[in-house]
Amino acid sequence: MDFDRHDRRGFSLVELLVSMAVTSLVMGGVFSVMTSATRAQNSVRHVTNMNNNLRVAMDLLVRDMIQAGQGLPSGMVVSVPSGAGALPISIRTCRPSVPSRWGRGSGRPSTGRPPT
Repeated sequence: MDFDRHDRRGFSLVELLVSMAVTSLVMGGVFSVMTSATRAQNSVRHVTNMNNNLRVAMDLLVRDMIQAGQGLPSGMVVSVPSGAGALPISIRTCRPSVPSRWGRGSGRPSTGRPPT
């Protein structure tokens, strides 16, 4: 059997090195994009959690403000302590401006259901 150099099959060492270099560059770019996408996902998750916590805090504040002064006689002034250098705050109680589901001044919470 006579082997000729031109009949050999396969890749040369130079071809393998070039293909590995190109593959390394492509994989480096892919990993770079994946890293930035993961950071963006973590940032979005953090902002979403913060917005959720702020929403819960606002709901609690609104509920507390709605209930402030409830059960006090009409016309009573409630003084709220304030910090040094701040203006004093006074809250004057009055009847609710929005009638409840059960009628004005019934004192019952509005549950959305008729009384049983």
